[in-house]
Amino acid sequence: MRLVVARCEVVYTGRLTARLPEAVRLLMLKADGSFLVHDDAGGFRPLNCIRKVFRPASNLVTSTT
Repeated sequence: MRLVVARCEVVYTGRLTARLPEAVRLLMLKADGSFLVHDDAGGFRPLNCIRKVFRPASNLVTSTT
């Protein structure tokens, strides 16, 4: 498991489309390929949970400002 704390914006497209505005978030990348996004105000449940992550280079975009 990898834990990353970052100021980021999250855009998800799957069965639904969701956009989380820029904020400080806890990103959890689990060994089984799932990816969870947590926020301070959200309690213990993640804001978004992606069950399987496909890792082509174009799917994960990072940016520093």
